[in-house]
Amino acid sequence: MASACVQAPGGGLELLQLLHDAGHPIANPASRFKELLKAGRLEAAAWLLEACNKEAAEGQAGKAGGKAGGKAGKPKAGGKAGGQADSKAGGTAPPIKLGPEHADLAAASGSVRLLTWLKERGCGPATSAWNEMGSGGAVGSGCEAALRWLAAQRCPMPTDGSPYVTAASNGDLATLAVLRRLRMPMGPDDGRAFADAIMGGAPLQALEKLVEAGMPVRWSRAEQAVSTHRTGEDKEAVEFWTGDQQREEGYCGSDGGSGNGSGSGSEEKSEEEEEEEEEDDDDDE
Repeated sequence: MASACVQAPGGGLELLQLLHDAGHPIANPASRFKELLKAGRLEAAAWLLEACNKEAAEGQAGKAGGKAGGKAGKPKAGGKAGGQADSKAGGTAPPIKLGPEHADLAAASGSVRLLTWLKERGCGPATSAWNEMGSGGAVGSGCEAALRWLAAQRCPMPTDGSPYVTAASNGDLATLAVLRRLRMPMGPDDGRAFADAIMGGAPLQALEKLVEAGMPVRWSRAEQAVSTHRTGEDKEAVEFWTGDQQREEGYCGSDGGSGNGSGSGSEEKSEEEEEEEEEDDDDDE
């Protein structure tokens, strides 16, 4: 009877250990490891990393031993054993090498414990951990603790405004507020980030928050984004709002824009923001 492979990425640690101890190989361990990271399953991910790398090391040792035995001119029985070792080693999965993509997935899970565990093993976060396009990063998780952790680690922030785009497109007003408190750059002055938020389906309330925060806007670009990417009643509401904004800004047909900041947010802080910053300082003390 052929041995089964462990397939369930969401399986708990006990299940993984049980099947592994019973001699069932773990199918695609590198992929399983990534899925466990994205699910925030620290214990299972830690066990899989250790088990996979241990087996890979043992497989390489067995392969080296088999080759050494063959060169020494051992009897055929020994040579056969060496060949079996080679076959077994050849079927062993390569070790899992930690890299930036693993930190991105951990950030997407919103697990500070997982992020810390990876950093302790030399896998610290990169800029993509904030808002990796495939997984959504920490912004996509909507976890304030993970966002604050990245800021505390001085993880470089994206300068293209994409974290705001993701949060706005998700309708996540709370995360928008967190990004503003962390002084996340709001994107270039050409209004690209704001247009991306419109194209991403950001609800009107989120778009209003972006303008209030000082995100640069080019209304002609925003109007085109509404025209090509919004539909139904939502389109009508956003078109009506952008029209009002254009008139308030004194838009006269040129490619004018608005925004209180130069791509990094408004210099002025509301009383609410100042109070929140004071609270953050108190927490740090």
